[in-house]
Amino acid sequence: MIGQTAILTRHPLTFQLADSPSYISLGARMASHPAAAALFDPYRTPGYPLFLAVIGVLQGTVGGAGVVYAQAGLMVVTAFELYALTFGLTESRAAATAAGFLFATNVRLLDWERLIMTEAVAVFLVTTTLLAFWLWLRRRSATWAAMFAAVSVFSIVTKPSLLYLPACLVVIAILGDRRRWLPVLAVSTAIYLPVVGYAVINDRTSPHAGLSAVSNINLLGKVLEYRMQGEGDAAAFPVLWQGINSLSSGDTDPYNILKANPAALGANYWDAAVFSQGVIGHHLFEYLIKSAGDLYLQWTAVPYAYIPSGGWQWLTQALAAYALVAYAAYPALIPAIVGLAMVWRRLDRQVALGIAAVIVAVLGGLVTNAFFTYLDFARLRTPIDALAFVAVIAVASRLFTEMRSVNGPERESPPAES
Repeated sequence: MIGQTAILTRHPLTFQLADSPSYISLGARMASHPAAAALFDPYRTPGYPLFLAVIGVLQGTVGGAGVVYAQAGLMVVTAFELYALTFGLTESRAAATAAGFLFATNVRLLDWERLIMTEAVAVFLVTTTLLAFWLWLRRRSATWAAMFAAVSVFSIVTKPSLLYLPACLVVIAILGDRRRWLPVLAVSTAIYLPVVGYAVINDRTSPHAGLSAVSNINLLGKVLEYRMQGEGDAAAFPVLWQGINSLSSGDTDPYNILKANPAALGANYWDAAVFSQGVIGHHLFEYLIKSAGDLYLQWTAVPYAYIPSGGWQWLTQALAAYALVAYAAYPALIPAIVGLAMVWRRLDRQVALGIAAVIVAVLGGLVTNAFFTYLDFARLRTPIDALAFVAVIAVASRLFTEMRSVNGPERESPPAES
């Protein structure tokens, strides 16, 4: 309750960023015209707008305080899920409590409750995905397999950058037991068939949109960030090139091109995507090297916190400073991987794979963001932050347990009977 008290006493309670109105408008459309056609949009996948629509129907307006309270409820559930996941991986109540506490008091994560953005819901969905995967891996239950598939689909249509996550996890499942290929294939199909189907229909409805046209503009954002635009085919895209040249010195935001000329990037930003794909394809090595730099930036990015005036401000400021300690988990990931390798053979096979799944989920998110998104890495990294805490805590707990078992005092032999 400490973290929630600090967040829910902020003024104003709700907060919006530049992307928020697009989610709200689509959510309002879904609430007022509940039909399958309302799910399709060139720029926003339906997961978060659908969440807003449900809240809007219940409270009478889309985007009000009800969204904050609903997201706060999801964060509370997430804290308990992190406890359950960590306890399952470590069999240590102390480690599980540490993971849950680090999350429940982390105002830099919890503050996303107040924003009408996908991050708070994505944190819940990613944690639920990992917990469902762990229970499926452990219990081999069709119920947990179905839960894992369902949550994975909703995660992807809420935040398309999570497309990598189920694929990585099912690979770990098949590595754990190759005889499980049929259930793994069924689960994979249940996840990606609806996602591909949505993308195909959305692309037919809004040509070149695919799952989301935002991925098209993200590529241009990467090219501009790396100052590689001069290596593209300017002659083939004269309007786009004019828009790129209109940016002021040091400006790498492709959305600023749209402000001057909404048609400059092509229908659903397709011209921007083709131009950028040409640059990346012809200079792939340069692109990879520069993306490695973005990977490092995520490793060291300091998450910001919105701390407006309001009651208990001193508590929020103190917690915001304390919360930075938890982000030491990112620099600690490499030692954690080494530590897991050290105890791998001594661990139960499924426990080892479960911890590896958490680490892979974190690394996959960092790599996806580094190669396919640009700037603002502290925000983009948010859905996997809690998993980074869990990964390091789980490995540290297992290392501590193994050290105790190896170095613990030997039991004294009972005295011989006279």
